[in-house]
Amino acid sequence: MSTYARITVVACPVCRAKQGLSGVLHCGSIVICATCHSSLRVTTLRPMRLRLVDPSSTRTAESQPESYA
Repeated sequence: MSTYARITVVACPVCRAKQGLSGVLHCGSIVICATCHSSLRVTTLRPMRLRLVDPSSTRTAESQPESYA
């Protein structure tokens, strides 16, 4: 028996580059576009939609982004 990770392909709303997202994502999750490095928030899961967020609101105490796509 094999288990395959589900990959969702979605376009960045800033640069329109296709992003392959895998793993557990929830509404409100923050990802970073691998092409233009924009901070994006997951607004809906089905269909998956991303929205640009203010980069200063996605920084941790060490001034690093939460995650990358």
